[in-house]
Amino acid sequence: MQGDRKVAAIDPSYVQPTNGGNHADRHPPRRTTKKHLHCSDLFPGCDAEIHLPNEDDVLAAAAAHAADAHGVTELDAATVAAVRGAIRSDD
Repeated sequence: MQGDRKVAAIDPSYVQPTNGGNHADRHPPRRTTKKHLHCSDLFPGCDAEIHLPNEDDVLAAAAAHAADAHGVTELDAATVAAVRGAIRSDD
């Protein structure tokens, strides 16, 4: 997954003008905090890192990486909890 990028979906409320069409209202608020996951925390020896704006995006990218790189195609509740526990903030 290294080198792959996932584009997070934009919340539609961010692109709806609120004051009659002012362009400034169409942009999402700046988010300085990102979440990251080092796959090696779960699969020692794997050098993949995932950096995305929020935990749900990281979890989705981690699931795709786990399937592609590690053959893990089903995630039970304990595995999802372990992945969520390994996600960190960049700040």
